[in-house]
Amino acid sequence: MPNFLLIDTATSACNVGVSVDDRLVAERSQMEAFKHAEMLTLLVSACMEQAGLAFSQLDAVVITGGPGSYTGLRIGASVAKGICFGSSAKLIALNTLETMAKGFQLAHAESQAYVVPMIDARRMEVFTAVYDAAGKQIEAPAPLVIDDQSFSQYAGHALHFIGDGAEKFKGLFPGLASFDTSFFLSPAAMLPLALEAFSLGKFESVAYYRPDYHKEFYSPMSK
Repeated sequence: MPNFLLIDTATSACNVGVSVDDRLVAERSQMEAFKHAEMLTLLVSACMEQAGLAFSQLDAVVITGGPGSYTGLRIGASVAKGICFGSSAKLIALNTLETMAKGFQLAHAESQAYVVPMIDARRMEVFTAVYDAAGKQIEAPAPLVIDDQSFSQYAGHALHFIGDGAEKFKGLFPGLASFDTSFFLSPAAMLPLALEAFSLGKFESVAYYRPDYHKEFYSPMSK
């Protein structure tokens, strides 16, 4: 069984874990926003030390590859690439929304609701997708501007909205959905998807990998 370094920088939280075989043996999180560049390498070092592993013992570095924060994704990918180059570990990139849904399903195995992970993309836009209770993708990950007609095709079916992007829509769908806006992605949620990807040989090119931003970076200074 492989050894993984698991890195999530796609949202405001910065999460790192190390797994040995199929067990998570170290985990660190930084919940304060905009601290990824400052904290990521410190969290990685702390987890590797706790796990008692050298970087040369890693079989793969696993990251959330998008969608998510443009800056956060770039920081996570850059650190992961550096470790892979130095250790010969493989690079695995997971879809952030699928991983969020997996985390919710692991914690709520009894739920039959569709899971709708949401990452804030500013104003009334989110990155979102829809998954059934078994983890099957119903709606593909995409940026979406939310209004009161969004998700109307699921009327009569329980929905569960998770993630920081869901906070601003709590009052928009009364009676249609439940919300867990405090939910955050964890290395434990990444591990089963990482093991599956590793077994199938779904590796990224360390030299040419680019995060899946889903849309181009926008700045008020750009034209």
